[in-house]
Amino acid sequence: MTYTAYPVEVLKVRILRAIKNGNHETKYILEACNEIRAWANFGEALGQLKREGAIKYNELLEGYYLA
Repeated sequence: MTYTAYPVEVLKVRILRAIKNGNHETKYILEACNEIRAWANFGEALGQLKREGAIKYNELLEGYYLA
């Protein structure tokens, strides 16, 4: 079985789609993105989206939400 490590730009789109579909916790976003190999790319994509202001982490609800 082969796994594909998606680039950061692809993961950013997948992360936004996952959050829009109701996946707010990191583990569910990761599952929705089908990303299990490139943790560094996933983390970088998540960080870029936060810096760009596209998403924010809500400590009270313990999850990521669209800004």
